[in-house]
Amino acid sequence: MHQESEDSPSAMKPTNSITVHQGETIISVEVLPDYSHPVVVKRPADRPSSRRAIRSLQREYEMTRALAAVEGVRKVVRRQSIEDQPALILEYIAGENLRDHIAGTPLDLRSRLEIAADLARILARIHQQGVLHLNMRVTKSIEQEVGVIPVLL
Repeated sequence: MHQESEDSPSAMKPTNSITVHQGETIISVEVLPDYSHPVVVKRPADRPSSRRAIRSLQREYEMTRALAAVEGVRKVVRRQSIEDQPALILEYIAGENLRDHIAGTPLDLRSRLEIAADLARILARIHQQGVLHLNMRVTKSIEQEVGVIPVLL
């Protein structure tokens, strides 16, 4: 995995890309030439990017780096420019969001409580770092294989 970097200008283009969310930002899973594994790329939807969108990405980068030691939080790899647009490169985590996981897998009460307790522990660790997750939804958590701590996005 690449070392975290403050900024890395690059004209790199994805060799393969799947958009997973599009709103004010575009979030995609991509295979980029500099990486041996898929990564998540988050970039502003508007071209050219507004100052507000650039500041928002910068704040997210700084906050995510500050949470790097917190287990259960997606790691930021670097901040860079892709196709002349600012972007965050984030760790790719295989799995499904909590909403889809619950809809597709019958869970007994004990399993649901274990997931809730894991998420509460992760949120407590985030709060101990002085950060509040203001956009907590079932689509912002990834459930991996059974017995693995969920990941907040």
